[in-house]
Amino acid sequence: MLEIEQTQTLASQQESLKRFATEIIGDEFHSSLVELFRFYSSSNVITTAEGCDASADLFCRDCCDLNSAREMVTSSIGICGSDFRCSIGLLAHVETVSSLCQGMPENPTDWIGELTNQLAGRFKNNLSEYQVHCQMGLPVSVRGLQLGFMTGFQGQTIQMVDLKEGPVVVLLHVNIEPDVQWEYHPELESADEGSLHLF
Repeated sequence: MLEIEQTQTLASQQESLKRFATEIIGDEFHSSLVELFRFYSSSNVITTAEGCDASADLFCRDCCDLNSAREMVTSSIGICGSDFRCSIGLLAHVETVSSLCQGMPENPTDWIGELTNQLAGRFKNNLSEYQVHCQMGLPVSVRGLQLGFMTGFQGQTIQMVDLKEGPVVVLLHVNIEPDVQWEYHPELESADEGSLHLF
């Protein structure tokens, strides 16, 4: 009788550690985003969720001095797990990215790629506590004028990160079945976050 009760208790505890993967992804991505920009920015990190039709016009709303000649940089990277895939993208003005680089690289296109790579790495690291093992691609970066993200697909969200250095637009596109659940394993410790710059 005692063994049955212990088994039921253990099953109940395991069930309480399970959550829908979509919720976990949202929480862990936001946590990774805040961690990243706290490290590189000298200001508080304030994020705002945006609607489905967000693009470079977000800068028009938040940057009164925006003009068509200001260059932007953007970068995206893919992550693939056993039961999900996602894409991560960052978009910012060249001046913003140059301010965030803290005097290290002089090429903002390389640096936006490195920021995207570090964001994906932190996100992947956080998911490891749910025994979710992912593979990361290489970031693809572009520099140009009037760049932007357009959304309208299910599982795709945009956030505006308001920093002292300037606004950064962040895209997360997730492809996963809505009923997938992951189990938290508190005994799994993720590696310490570092500030390695891998070019």
